[in-house]
Amino acid sequence: MMPLIDLGFTHLNSYAFFMACGFWLGFIYFVYFVKSRKINLMPENEMIYLFAAIFIFAIFGAKAAYVIAERRELLFENILNLFKFWESGFVYYGGLIGAIVCIALYLTIKKVSFKTFCDIFAPALCINVFFIRIGCFFAGCCYGRETSLPWGIKFTGGAPLHPAQIYEALAAFALFLFLHFYNKKHFGQGKTLSLYLMGYALARFIIEFFRGDERGGYFLAMSPSQNISIAMFILGLVIFTKAEKCQKK
Repeated sequence: MMPLIDLGFTHLNSYAFFMACGFWLGFIYFVYFVKSRKINLMPENEMIYLFAAIFIFAIFGAKAAYVIAERRELLFENILNLFKFWESGFVYYGGLIGAIVCIALYLTIKKVSFKTFCDIFAPALCINVFFIRIGCFFAGCCYGRETSLPWGIKFTGGAPLHPAQIYEALAAFALFLFLHFYNKKHFGQGKTLSLYLMGYALARFIIEFFRGDERGGYFLAMSPSQNISIAMFILGLVIFTKAEKCQKK
């Protein structure tokens, strides 16, 4: 893992830095959209508390998914390994599930519109994914298979590898632009989150074929992330279809 700042006695690792940047800039985008559209969603201080809770849930979900899916032996050694957030090893899908659980609980308790919140939150998620994968690139994790293509990257002096992290970062950025401009015409219909789920799932499913790191257990000759991508795409399609039907009534 490439340290961003090395002070000798400690260092700031690049993955943690870019992950924090993605979360913070996603929050700024969320607040900007709410204010620019003058949306009466929730007080700004509540947004801060909610995003802090989302961050905690997402970190725990990402760590839990990593331990359960790829390092089960750590779970048997000590259940507290689930809480070692300072150590490397996170799974994005686990973080996404944790974030969704937190959001669902909050919006249900506070009775805030799911459609409105999720339409704004979806593009912010893309910002987060973009920076997380940049962090993965500098950390040297989530690397790709060997390639002879001119943009192959040598991480440790070995064979050139597909920069799978950059592929996903670019896909997330493109999805952000699409959702941002989609919201300008279709905001409030409850479709934006479903488009995020389908768009990210499709991109992730394809990019998984270029991954060269250990992908954990397999089902139907696909990686765990590809299986989750299929489920996510179906969920997004169901949500989109229901939103379409409600709109036509």
